[in-house]
Amino acid sequence: MKKKEIVLNLYDIGAIKFGGPFNLKNGKISPYYFDLRILSSYPETLKEVGLSMLDLTLRGKEPNILCGIPSSGLSIANSMSFQGGLPCFYTRKEPIIYKELANDLRKWLEQSTKAQKGGDYYSGFKKAVEIIEGKSGLKTHGIESYCDGEYPEDAKIGIVDDLINTAETKLEAIDLINQD
Repeated sequence: MKKKEIVLNLYDIGAIKFGGPFNLKNGKISPYYFDLRILSSYPETLKEVGLSMLDLTLRGKEPNILCGIPSSGLSIANSMSFQGGLPCFYTRKEPIIYKELANDLRKWLEQSTKAQKGGDYYSGFKKAVEIIEGKSGLKTHGIESYCDGEYPEDAKIGIVDDLINTAETKLEAIDLINQD
């Protein structure tokens, strides 16, 4: 299927939306929005998107494994993996969420007039931040890891996500892979 046909198909299934304003993750406002999270509900379209992205990913590059970024990149990475015969693994989103939550609470605690050092209120919040940081997004059961799946240490990893605005999620994925 040609790329133009894929785009028209994405529009037909409602993955491309016009008539915003739509709030993007990076805080910007857009008159259009790409919702590729729905691709799992349309296997034929997902297959075509996967084939197209596989072609783009492998052109001039040689990843030997794919890494899907939650949540939109997961189904696309799976499609690419099945069709390209490449193994696939995923980063976990929770470590980033826990880190941001702990940082936000710490910032609030520093600015709060209610949280006087040494008081019960302050101690309680400080303990909450420590618990959140202690979780670090790692699973509390099974094998603790920032990634699900296996990959060799010398892997040439192809990062798979649905879109790119600021590359923030891709850099977060690289950080999680390096911590794993």
